[in-house]
Amino acid sequence: MTSIIKVTCLSGGQDNSPPCYLLQVDQFKCLLDCGWDEKFSISIVDEIGKHFKSLDAILLNYPDPLHVGALPYLIKHHGIPCPIYATRPVTQMGQMFMTDLVLSKLNNQEFDLFTIDDVKKAFENDRIVHLNFNQTFHLDGQGHGLSITPLAAGHMVGGTIWKIVKDNEEDIVYAIDYNHKKERHLNGCVLDTITRPSLLITDAYNAQNHQGRMKERDQKFLSTIMETLRGGGNILIACDTAGRVLEIAYMLDHIWRNKDTGLSAYSLALVNNVATRMIDITMSTIEWMSDNILREFETSRDNPFKFKHLQLKQQLSDLEHLPQPITVLATQPDLESGFAKDLFAIWSSDPKNAIIFTQRPSVGTLGYQVLNTPSRMIQAEIWQRIELFGDELEEYKKKMEEKRQLELIESQKALAINDNDSDTDSLEEVREGKSLVPSKHDLMMNDEHERTVFFKQARKTYPMFPAPIERKLRFDDYGEEIDPQDYVLTHKMHGSNRLLEVEDNKENQSQENESEEQEPEVKPTKCVSIVATLHVQARLHLFDFEGRSDGESVKNLVSQVRPRRLILVRGSEESTKYMAEYCRAYVDDKILHPATGETVDATTENHIYQIKLKDSLLSSVQFHAINNDVELAWVDAKTHMPAEDDEVVSEKLPHLEALEPEHVPLHNSLFINELQLSKFKKDLIDNGIQAEFSDGVLYCNNKVSVRRRESGRIHLEGTLCDDYFKVRDILYGSYIVI
Repeated sequence: MTSIIKVTCLSGGQDNSPPCYLLQVDQFKCLLDCGWDEKFSISIVDEIGKHFKSLDAILLNYPDPLHVGALPYLIKHHGIPCPIYATRPVTQMGQMFMTDLVLSKLNNQEFDLFTIDDVKKAFENDRIVHLNFNQTFHLDGQGHGLSITPLAAGHMVGGTIWKIVKDNEEDIVYAIDYNHKKERHLNGCVLDTITRPSLLITDAYNAQNHQGRMKERDQKFLSTIMETLRGGGNILIACDTAGRVLEIAYMLDHIWRNKDTGLSAYSLALVNNVATRMIDITMSTIEWMSDNILREFETSRDNPFKFKHLQLKQQLSDLEHLPQPITVLATQPDLESGFAKDLFAIWSSDPKNAIIFTQRPSVGTLGYQVLNTPSRMIQAEIWQRIELFGDELEEYKKKMEEKRQLELIESQKALAINDNDSDTDSLEEVREGKSLVPSKHDLMMNDEHERTVFFKQARKTYPMFPAPIERKLRFDDYGEEIDPQDYVLTHKMHGSNRLLEVEDNKENQSQENESEEQEPEVKPTKCVSIVATLHVQARLHLFDFEGRSDGESVKNLVSQVRPRRLILVRGSEESTKYMAEYCRAYVDDKILHPATGETVDATTENHIYQIKLKDSLLSSVQFHAINNDVELAWVDAKTHMPAEDDEVVSEKLPHLEALEPEHVPLHNSLFINELQLSKFKKDLIDNGIQAEFSDGVLYCNNKVSVRRRESGRIHLEGTLCDDYFKVRDILYGSYIVI
């Protein structure tokens, strides 16, 4: 049965804003990506937030902020409403992307939209469902009858093309930012293996972009590096955190290994806030990479991403110990924040240096301004974090003391509540029960020294056996996750911060006190900004390492896939119209290109509508069973639209109201069935009427004839006798009359 399919463009419609689309298949609502722009525009997340709690699923394609950037913010403010489906590298690298982004912001300025804990909660929760390539997963609930399958998309490790199938009839393919070319660390996409989908949702971002050959690009890239280093200049390569940087890092490390280039004499470094952790994750995901990477690993038994020349750094100050000239890969690619922006401010004034962009910066960013300002005089806002002193420091200390007092009061209230409700074990008590350190009691006893006399004790408490809290087991690639607390002696009582009274523990106690005294004091700081004029004298280069199919390849793939219907998203208005005009020769039905905020109907049939039926109307309707799955009824009613309510986020559907009896119009009877004359002949014989075929006409008792005309209508002819009316009644009985 045909489903009603609608797509709402929340962001990324006829412009280059981040992709985020609401796909609705009947009552099932699915969010396709949830990206955020470099400026963190609140309008984007506000629009997504209106629909977030009504979602049944979230599908993630790639791990970069362009596709997952809004997820931590949305989960922080709206919770996790539904399962999140992605490949494992997308969630792992997505956490690296967003962690580096938060730390890059906090290094020089205030950032409170979401925290590191919010990022961890977004990408490390029990509602994330990890799928492998080509693994079909059947949904339940509102998604009953739907299945989703992730297909390899290239572009980034774990990058996905989603195939959504409804009852093995309607197949929807969501494919954006894919790359058909095979690269050093990734295979190409498999979009060309999909044929004739019911609906293809793809982007027009690169529709008018022409790429040169990869070999020519790499040669120019290498020549620029060698020329700059031999001229005594430093090189800044602005790249992302954990996506396209892998292709560049892998290539550069192998170039440095080649003795013929002579580049091994120069320093090569990758600097971002999560460099070490990111490479560790990369080394564990090589099964998601290209055949060449797997072959290299099987041959050498050494991980291809265990670099020999590329040094991993997580602080800008770490570069001071490396000899110059130096080549540095740094984040962020648009120079809006991060170490790349800091290095740009330092190195851009030296004509011997080179600034290399690996992707096109978005409009409005510092990177876009640098590449598109002919005068090379750039107005840049520079943020710095400085220590507080004087009155500002005293004000800060006063606020911190007030905050500490409030926390102390809250903790005392919580302690009193715990004492009054001793029937419930806390998580700390359960963990304490697991400790390897022996205890004086085999029953859970309240410590008399812990009680405060400020609050009155409600009732006498009694010793209780511990009731362990049932935890959901978590698994990683190697099996059940290990809790380090199971293997470490606990030196502190959880909740009381009091040392255990163990006779042989004095040495551990002194060591612990010493370590606490050695903890560095966090110095209070504030962020200040200045608008500086930078005279960019360094050489600027843009090399396309985006890893997306160009316009010609995108058009060829669409012509091979030949979808029945096509929705074009994310791309300038000009490129979207250009792509739509080209695809008209290869798409049988609709070609839709919604603007941001617009909803389009991609249903296969043109005369299917959603409407609500009131119980009062249903009780008066007589249904007729057509088969085991379908019932029909004639309804005389009028449509009524609900009142406008801006607070209602869900889609407003019209409902039917029954007509008054005096207003019900007359209508001709409908005869519903596909009559077979051979079966009708058997029914006549069963009712005692002789029936015979002659030249396609069924003669009944030689008085009545029944024939099928070319139009398909049944023609009954005969004299007005008892046999005529009897045959007519049997004929009517073969139909459902409404």
